[in-house]
Amino acid sequence: MNAQDLLPRPQVGDAFGMLLQECWNPTGPPHALDETVERDDGRTVVSDARVYFAPYSDWTAPEQTIVHLARGDVLDVGCGGGRLAVEMQQRGNRVYGIDSSPGAVRLCTSRGIDAAVASVPDLPLLHKPFDTIVMAGNGLGLLQDRETAPAILTALARTAREGASLLGTTIDHTAFVDDHDVRYRERNRERGRLPGQWRIRISHRTVVTDWFDYLFLAPEELEDLVAPTPWSLSDVHLDGAHYLAHLRLK
Repeated sequence: MNAQDLLPRPQVGDAFGMLLQECWNPTGPPHALDETVERDDGRTVVSDARVYFAPYSDWTAPEQTIVHLARGDVLDVGCGGGRLAVEMQQRGNRVYGIDSSPGAVRLCTSRGIDAAVASVPDLPLLHKPFDTIVMAGNGLGLLQDRETAPAILTALARTAREGASLLGTTIDHTAFVDDHDVRYRERNRERGRLPGQWRIRISHRTVVTDWFDYLFLAPEELEDLVAPTPWSLSDVHLDGAHYLAHLRLK
């Protein structure tokens, strides 16, 4: 038996929701915690979880633009800790959030956001038409892969009012120049996957999420994914490798 055998085996559960709830501090600044994302090639990315509760002044330019473009009834897809939802609601929008993490939804609800545990396939059950759909915090990654993305975008269109906008952010994967990332892109291409398609899971203490696919897209790749759907790519707001994609319902 070695030291590795003595470590507790991770349990599959709501690691993301647990992380958010532990980081959140309702009476002051969020607690300092790391978010750990593991990719299926063994690469681990660690980042500051306090970003999920950062004030508007600390947001990236694309995310600040979202709250200025959002109008009317807003669906916040992947609402997380409610960072954008709270800001948009304070600015007069009616916001409804969905997230696959029960812990994230409980946190949003405690912050005064109408939210539910749901994923995009559940959208027809909401019976709510929206003027704006938001996928922030690199939320376009939730499009998953080449096959799933058109179905997700079509499902979102079914819950949108005429003239609706979809506002989503992502990172152009070509900006990832580390040798591990370059090899990962090449492996994806060899397997017929999109080059910026990551297979990841989130861990927190002894809990991990299930593995899931998450997309990083170059603007031209996003345009190709959008083309067969009820949406059209209206504009791209660049901020280095980060960008905001503004889609409009055809």
